[in-house]
Amino acid sequence: KATEYTERYRENPARAITELTQELAVRIRSRMVHIERVEDEDLVEHLLELSRNDFPEAPLPVVEHTDAPLRREIAIAEGINRMTGPDKDALRQRVDQYFKLLKQHHVTDFGLLNRGFYKPSTTLLVLLGWLPFAVGYALNYLPLKAGRLLAERLAPSIEFIASMAGVFASLFWMIYVAVIAVVLGTTTGSWWSAALVLVIPFLGLYALVFMNFFGKWKQARAAASLPEGDFKRILRKRPFFQP
Repeated sequence: KATEYTERYRENPARAITELTQELAVRIRSRMVHIERVEDEDLVEHLLELSRNDFPEAPLPVVEHTDAPLRREIAIAEGINRMTGPDKDALRQRVDQYFKLLKQHHVTDFGLLNRGFYKPSTTLLVLLGWLPFAVGYALNYLPLKAGRLLAERLAPSIEFIASMAGVFASLFWMIYVAVIAVVLGTTTGSWWSAALVLVIPFLGLYALVFMNFFGKWKQARAAASLPEGDFKRILRKRPFFQP
């Protein structure tokens, strides 16, 4: 409880802060993907990619009301952490072979599973959506990047980077928008023009959605150009892992 650390802080501030940070790290770790061995990082990342493609998520709404995807990924990492010996070596070999085939043919796992995503309608959406994406990306890049860099610099451990980056980016974004509003208001003489800054977060959200959409379209396009024989041969090599 917070009150416990308040009492400890009065007695020994440095020790209380250290203990609180350690407890937070333990609690955060239970809600994140943890890989115990460095040599297993590539294997786990590949398996997570396969799992995400087996259970695709809709880009909207942004707020997720279930932790099922996170629990699924934690289970995969924990499964690999528990594996040893020949079973892990055999799995690693199958996964490496599959992703090597993907790289050789310049395709991705998502593209193989979603070749139908490349079609005239999605191509038209990409062409029409490129300009507002560029505007939204440019307008929101600076505060987000600054927040990430500051979090990487100040976070006591990797578990805190994501949450701290979100806080810092929000603070930078509010300052950034306020400055733009003041500049617009003073240079144009109309505070109605300053209200245009309200579209910046919506353009930023659109940019994120478009990046996801464009990435899927690009991967599907590459897979669609693959000869049918190569497509079936690679797909047969796709590994399966049940944690």
